[in-house]
Amino acid sequence: MTTSRELLGKFKYLAKRGRGVAPSNDVRRAREWIRELWEITEELRRYAKVIEFDKEIKSLMEFNDQLYYATDSIDWNLRTCEEEGKRLLGECRVDLRNIVPHLEDLDAISRKLTGKGCVRSLEPKNLATSLNDIVSCLNSFIEYFEDVIEDREKLIEALDVIKGEEEKVS
Repeated sequence: MTTSRELLGKFKYLAKRGRGVAPSNDVRRAREWIRELWEITEELRRYAKVIEFDKEIKSLMEFNDQLYYATDSIDWNLRTCEEEGKRLLGECRVDLRNIVPHLEDLDAISRKLTGKGCVRSLEPKNLATSLNDIVSCLNSFIEYFEDVIEDREKLIEALDVIKGEEEKVS
């Protein structure tokens, strides 16, 4: 089974690759990146089903789900663009009514969990801006994920120390 550290590494790799998606202006590349992100968000869902589910993991999953919903709304626009034969992000018509609510939700959960928002403008002008916001939010997600992992590792270490002390007494 995948470990939390391995999943974190996959998210970091994808965030790094994501920085180049909007500047590439390529619709197909953007869709491929989103699909890769979906695969990792799904892997995290499977992982969360088999570990102890607590408040932090529930919050992490809410953040994970909002990333999925926001990218789904962007992908819907990208898919339409592809169907119209357009290859460049700048050529695409954008239905912001579909994207903005999901970006707002993503920004809200980032503020709740990390103390800071991740969306630069809640009025994106185009798909490239929206994709950049997703990468920014992915970085906030990674920051929160790291905190969750670190807290869990500290707890496990503390429990091991307590268990070791109890064994010495008996």
